Amino acid sequence: MYRNEELRKALVFTTVVTCWGAVSLVRTLTGHYAGFLDAFGISWLAIAPFLLNEAFARTEVDEDGIRSWRPLGRRHYRWADITDVTTEVKYARSHSAHRVRLHRASGRPRWLPFPSLPHRASAPYVDAFRREVAGIEEIRREAAGREGTGRPGTRGR
Repeated sequence: MYRNEELRKALVFTTVVTCWGAVSLVRTLTGHYAGFLDAFGISWLAIAPFLLNEAFARTEVDEDGIRSWRPLGRRHYRWADITDVTTEVKYARSHSAHRVRLHRASGRPRWLPFPSLPHRASAPYVDAFRREVAGIEEIRREAAGREGTGRPGTRGR
């Protein structure tokens, strides 16, 4: 199972900005609006659920497939539906990262929430990340081999 290694930092940050937003909302409702800072604080209340959605995300890999879980949604990918597992750099303005991408038979690839690694990580961390992805790919190959053997009690998926 892969989880957010910086969960504590994410929770502290979300708590701070949520408190800021709550104080700004109370100040605004009581008529003590201070302008930009209160407006910015209130906007954090709208963003906090998405921050928590990313903070609590996890990925489970087993012989049945990959389960991607977030508080706001869950996805299950069977190994029979996955054609390839690759790593790519997903670029963003402030946080580029090495991410795992599933290529599916249906044609639409999906990003997994974890494992991931910051783009500017040092070589030992990149090597560990690549070993994790190689482990996922190995589980996929083993599952494909089991499905191809025609074990009793298995269905065509």
